Amino acid sequence: MGQLNLHEGRALLADGSAITLENFPEICNSWSSMYRGDYNGRPVCVKIWRGEGLLLPSRKRTVFLRKLLQEVLAWQAMSHPNIGTVHGVLFTLYKLPSVVTPYYPNGDINAYVSNNSCTDLRALV
Repeated sequence: MGQLNLHEGRALLADGSAITLENFPEICNSWSSMYRGDYNGRPVCVKIWRGEGLLLPSRKRTVFLRKLLQEVLAWQAMSHPNIGTVHGVLFTLYKLPSVVTPYYPNGDINAYVSNNSCTDLRALV
């Protein structure tokens, strides 16, 4: 897992490679923002968590990061055609935690099913 630094629309990884981010998040809610980006010619999604207690060192931040890393490690160990991969956990502007995954143009499963009402749900399991 690498270090990520945002600078004028580019996220630089510790190994020197870069993720180019769009200027505005594609999805934004009260706890996170999701940006579309490009990593070595592949579209990626960068989900940046934010919220109370995540900016400054605190017990709440430590507990959140420990749980996040544990979940991402479990996610990375999975291999199934219906489970997306994860590239890793990075830290963005203000050291906020981010997860980098492939970008899926149809969104998550809920968005896909909403937009494709004739989909056989059994085929998605």
